Amino acid sequence: MKSILSVFRTIIYCLSLSWKSSKIYTLIRLSGSIAVSFIGILLSFLLKQIIDLLSESNFTNNNWNNFISNKEIALTCFLIAITCISVFKAVTDKIMEYSTRMHMDIIDNYITRQMIENTLNANLELFDNPEYRNKLTSIRQDLSSIAGSVFSVLNLITSIITFLSIFIILSASNLWYGIIVMLASVPSAFVDQKYTKELYHLSLENISGERQKEYVYHISSSKNFAVDIRIFQIGNMLKNKYNRLCDKILIQRREKLKSKTVFACIFELLPEIMIFFITLKIGFGVLNGLNSVGDYSFYTGLLSQMWVSILLLINSIVLIYDNKLKLDNIKSFEKISFMEIKDGNMDIEDIKTIEFKEVCFSYPNTSKMILKNISFFIGEKEKVVLVGINGSGKTTIIKLLMRFYDVDEGMILINSINIKEYKIDSFRKCFSVYFQESSNFAFSIRENIIFSDVDKENDSKIYDIFSRLNGSNIVDKAEEGLETQITRFFSENGLELSGGENQKVALVRTLYKNCSAVILDEPSSSLDPEAEYMLFEVLREYCMDKTTLFTSHRLSNVALADRIVVIENGEIIENGTEKELLENPKRYAVLYKYQAQKYNERSLSV
Repeated sequence: MKSILSVFRTIIYCLSLSWKSSKIYTLIRLSGSIAVSFIGILLSFLLKQIIDLLSESNFTNNNWNNFISNKEIALTCFLIAITCISVFKAVTDKIMEYSTRMHMDIIDNYITRQMIENTLNANLELFDNPEYRNKLTSIRQDLSSIAGSVFSVLNLITSIITFLSIFIILSASNLWYGIIVMLASVPSAFVDQKYTKELYHLSLENISGERQKEYVYHISSSKNFAVDIRIFQIGNMLKNKYNRLCDKILIQRREKLKSKTVFACIFELLPEIMIFFITLKIGFGVLNGLNSVGDYSFYTGLLSQMWVSILLLINSIVLIYDNKLKLDNIKSFEKISFMEIKDGNMDIEDIKTIEFKEVCFSYPNTSKMILKNISFFIGEKEKVVLVGINGSGKTTIIKLLMRFYDVDEGMILINSINIKEYKIDSFRKCFSVYFQESSNFAFSIRENIIFSDVDKENDSKIYDIFSRLNGSNIVDKAEEGLETQITRFFSENGLELSGGENQKVALVRTLYKNCSAVILDEPSSSLDPEAEYMLFEVLREYCMDKTTLFTSHRLSNVALADRIVVIENGEIIENGTEKELLENPKRYAVLYKYQAQKYNERSLSV
């Protein structure tokens, strides 16, 4: 009973989805489906009249004789009626074909937009979770079935109407005809339902393997990995890995499908056998004068249509059940929440002060503490640099400040108010942020820049920042100016940028935005010495009236900072001006000595 109710809810959901995506196409497909349901029955009835007329069997005694006494006129009228109905059916079929294709595209787009919105709104911490990635993969596979679900529901309505109509007509002659065919179809329906469920659960179990297959395919065809694959000659290893993953999944599916095919073949013979005996009985009736030749044609045609409608009914229910499982999977996506980040209620217009108070943090589903009792303060318009070796926790501090994650212990204050009190979108608008792993998009140069401040498009400002960052060569070689695409994914004239050039574009995007606070995560990691020097000259001016936090493991870049915070193993071990830290022979002084010694050695060698 529970399964029946869940299937019924799926039907309602699909009809609702169909209606929301397009009312006009839903009405066209429903009315067309209903019309098609009766056309076959009507054609069978008219064919019976023609056969009876031509065989002169019982025609003069039936009701048509009250209206038509001339057989030639009767035959002409029947054929005209059949022709008109056939033309109507042909036109209806074409309209239905057009409407179905358009409607399925509209439904696909509607659902995909909903999923994109959900994905874009997902908390960043979800992407650290393999379960979430498995869910995304399974949903991407299941999305293609949504439009098919609506199609199945409309087919279900058609088959139900056809089945009931034929059942009523057959019952007028012999109630058992319809009942026998219907009961003979039940085992086949159960087999389909059973194996549909098992195959779907098998596909979910293999999601991790499917993701691995997808990854191997991705790196095999990606430009980012092309050089390494060829240098280390790992092509055969990748092919073998892909083949092993495929074989494992295919063997499991093959066993299930083999069992389903065997049982389906056995049980689908039952209705055919029942129809054989029923048509044999009707045939004997014709030979004994109990039925007309037209009756034989009419009832055997109805039985065939009934079996087809039952098959369609079974297939539709099985597909709906199959898609019900997929719909449940898609719906569950909206319910996923791993330490859900809740939005605050306060708006904020600018950032003045930032304070971390006894902050502790570990990434979701890990036990390692990344940050331990982190406390520091950034005053209004103050410039603070976080210094430490790779993996010390610098980037994590920035992610917490942007509320990509929430702290485990302690708190973060902005303008002396807990960051959790602010609306996330509101305080993020106050920051311009550069991450060392920032990516550029396969869009135009202009689009890549104005993402940071969409409402204030200013081409001259873009050119000026490129020039000041020693990046004019990027725009100069762009054949279509700022409209030139980055990468050649979609355009032959696209720009393939080096690591340093990509970083310059991301930095231009950061500096383009007007805001009250700036965060820069290793902003010069891929830049050449000249570009690095020019960057910090620009930053000196750009950040003059802004609250600024940046990270660096290059101590030559700290000249911009009013104060230095040294982090090691997730803890703050020093905090002060560069002069203060150098006067104290601790960690910063040691790091400074290492880098100074390196430059001195180079100077001596030259």
